[in-house]
Amino acid sequence: MANQGKEGFIIEPNHSSSHEEALAGPDKHKELLRATKEALIIDDAASKRIVRKYDRRLLPLFLLINLFSFIDRVNIGNARLLGLQKDLQLGVGLRYNIALMCLFVSYCVVELPSNIACKRIGGHLWIPGLILTFSILTIFTSLVENRHGLYAIRFLLGCAEGGISPGLVWMLSQL
Repeated sequence: MANQGKEGFIIEPNHSSSHEEALAGPDKHKELLRATKEALIIDDAASKRIVRKYDRRLLPLFLLINLFSFIDRVNIGNARLLGLQKDLQLGVGLRYNIALMCLFVSYCVVELPSNIACKRIGGHLWIPGLILTFSILTIFTSLVENRHGLYAIRFLLGCAEGGISPGLVWMLSQL
């Protein structure tokens, strides 16, 4: 007895002895996967429909999220040109480079732990939480009045941004 799953997936008991017997006749366009005693037959047309559906709905959103994240990572260069260096006395020594480094160090350190948290908590909760945190911190960046505040907010931004791109890739791999 076969069970018709959602979107054209069929689960049926695995009674056939070979792959060719299971796919004989008009069902040759289907793929047989045997992970348990039941066979999961995936319809190619249904798989393509699902992939197109995700491509249309999720990829534009993921592209926008990555675009905003990228713009935020490089916007300190524009702010420097518009007077940030003078306002926060970043022109002395390596102060400006330290502000740059604060984001990228935390970004690199947080990537792996964030993916582990994404897996445990669930991408449907973790990614929106990171994006909300990133958005709030980006707004707070405009309230910075000294270089130490800039260092702190850039470090926190790196912590929030470090999990977004790897988390989105993980979510795509789970579809």
